Amino acid sequence: MEKFQTYLNDNVPWLTHTFADVPYWAWMALPLGLIVAYGLGAAISAIALGGLRAAFSKVRMLTPDSLLQFRAPGRIFLTGLIFSAIVGLLPLEKGLSTAPTGLGMLITVLGVTWMLLRLITIGGARMRTVLVEHGKIGAAALLPLLDKIMRVLVIALAFLFILQNFGFDVVAIITALGIGGIAVALASQKSVENVFGGAMLSLDQPVRVGDFCRWRDQVGTVEDIGLRSTKIRTLDRTIVAIPNADLASIQLENFTARDKILLSTVLGLRYETTAEQIRYIVSEIHKMLVAHSEVEDDPARARFVGFGDYSLDIELFAYVKTSDWGKFLEIREDILLRIMAIVADAGSDFAYPSQTLYFERGSSLSRDRQEDIARKMAERRERGELDWPDISPEKRSRLSGTLIYQSN
Repeated sequence: MEKFQTYLNDNVPWLTHTFADVPYWAWMALPLGLIVAYGLGAAISAIALGGLRAAFSKVRMLTPDSLLQFRAPGRIFLTGLIFSAIVGLLPLEKGLSTAPTGLGMLITVLGVTWMLLRLITIGGARMRTVLVEHGKIGAAALLPLLDKIMRVLVIALAFLFILQNFGFDVVAIITALGIGGIAVALASQKSVENVFGGAMLSLDQPVRVGDFCRWRDQVGTVEDIGLRSTKIRTLDRTIVAIPNADLASIQLENFTARDKILLSTVLGLRYETTAEQIRYIVSEIHKMLVAHSEVEDDPARARFVGFGDYSLDIELFAYVKTSDWGKFLEIREDILLRIMAIVADAGSDFAYPSQTLYFERGSSLSRDRQEDIARKMAERRERGELDWPDISPEKRSRLSGTLIYQSN
């Protein structure tokens, strides 16, 4: 710097004259230094990004194309650093150097803030893609909220850093904001609860958008999980908005998440049905369930469970291999029709709640079919093919899936 000053004294002496104890050439160097800093920053950022694009070619989050979005903020960041370095080389008085130094620092902070905001945008978009690919739609819906929170934090930290470097008491500012924040938090307690409730629903995912669920005594389809409430369309086609804080604290039954649907019912046979007929009906229903291609053969079962007020009760228990309710209704219909055929073939009938006066016992049921079923059961017993009280493992293996269900 002394050699440069000597050169100016010998060749351009008027540049060494001072204004406010600062040489003219130093005043002229400030705007020129800003221009030079911008040019160098642009050149360095272009070269650096060129190398980084090759280095990050295999990184999924920071793709070569996404790195181009950092060119402008990187240029600003480097401009601030280079200009601050140039200001440090100039013979400026301490009081006069505050403004140029602060300008360099301000430019640098703006560049860093801009880069962080770009990183939040790129990272959020990539994270959303990954979550959607893995089926976590609810968690992906939470990303806009997280994006806004992170942006506010970055901008607030940058603002506080700038204030501190310009001589403001940041601790006093934070203290004042803290007291005001407590008052705001107390006033908006329910809103905060709902926001956190929505976050828990998105992260834990007891239900997702499109799921059919039951809460309390209502059922409906989830249409939207918002920041304050979750909107569910009921069977009456109305929209119910439930605060997220309430929804996160109640029991939710998600029907969409099930992998199969339970078929459970009780068949009531008339009291005139004989024990052999019951054995035959139970055995045939059990074999039909095991053989049905749309029913899990284990734990499919049919059992005589007791004496009702007006019927002999047979309990049916089986899992239908579908999660679609419409498909389940079709398969259940097919199974119930087959059961009707089995009961009719056994010579029995279904009971219904009534009082009947019999003038001749048993005349209303087919005596021939009762005797035929008794002979058929006796023959099976002699051959060891009674399938009672259960089907043998070998026969279960042969039967499983042999009864093909054909949809209409």
